[in-house]
Amino acid sequence: MTSPERVEALKDVPTLKEKGIDLEFANWRGVVAPPGLSAEDKQVWIDAFTKMHESASWKAELEKRGWVDAFSTGDEFGTFLKEQDTQVAQLLQTLGLA
Repeated sequence: MTSPERVEALKDVPTLKEKGIDLEFANWRGVVAPPGLSAEDKQVWIDAFTKMHESASWKAELEKRGWVDAFSTGDEFGTFLKEQDTQVAQLLQTLGLA
């Protein structure tokens, strides 16, 4: 488990830290669009995913799978992607893979 703490859905699976590996890493999922998407089209997709995120069926899926709810859209998601790019690049350098 790459999370800082065990996840209830997989409570018997130890974290990397418990196994002596000092590493935390989030496995996230996202949807991105190509450059040039109009502001109107961007908002259509943000609204659609926001509606899905608020649904009872999505909340049940989060619970069932033990996923952390880390929903973001628009500029907030863009900032997250830039931060992830930096973190992964640093990790690859540390591992001697870049």
